[in-house]
Amino acid sequence: MYSASDSLFVIHHHRTSPSWCIAGDCAQLFSGVCKEDVISWKVSQAQIDAAVAAQADAQIQTLFSNFQGSPVCQQWFKSLWCKFMYPKCDNVKPHVCKSECDKFEEACPGAMTFCDAFETKDCYTFTE
Repeated sequence: MYSASDSLFVIHHHRTSPSWCIAGDCAQLFSGVCKEDVISWKVSQAQIDAAVAAQADAQIQTLFSNFQGSPVCQQWFKSLWCKFMYPKCDNVKPHVCKSECDKFEEACPGAMTFCDAFETKDCYTFTE
């Protein structure tokens, strides 16, 4: 069975290549559900192209719209997935840490987040 999360994982594999963000390949995210209030940094143009091809923003919007929980958990869910989909165009700490996903799962039980897909090294937390 193919689900929205399957496409998100396809993009995840694309973004984890060793040199996924090349200098000069960074662009500002100008549209989509993630730009609204979540992504303020530059993102790899290749990542943006892959996300557009997979209709990632529409999938995130669908997941967000169907998410059952408090308004705080809904916004946290959206933020977490947008940050997962659009890592910083920064080869030092481009990805959000698994610990952020684990915190979300603890505070908002029942959400399908697939935390094992998140990074454990060379990553950032929401407070960084």
